[in-house]
Amino acid sequence: MARVGGGVTAPVPLNNVQAMYSDKGRTEKISGNCLISVIVDANGMPQNPRVVKSLEPSMDQNAIAAVGKYRFKPAMKAGVPVPVLITVQVAFRLY
Repeated sequence: MARVGGGVTAPVPLNNVQAMYSDKGRTEKISGNCLISVIVDANGMPQNPRVVKSLEPSMDQNAIAAVGKYRFKPAMKAGVPVPVLITVQVAFRLY
């Protein structure tokens, strides 16, 4: 699996799915960022999302669910789509 850089372009998000607040997160007024590492395959589909930086367990799960619905223009190397490992920041903000 490739990493971005050294001739490998970053995948480009085609949609941005908003993560839902959990009941606990809303009740406790938790805000911040959750970091999710994910493999974007050669078809632009997210695979194997994992929490890198946790915010709160139920909110982490909602972040994983949202990232799982993302779609990407795949990363490219020499004009060929390649899978890459990236980190996605999911922001939770109460307004």
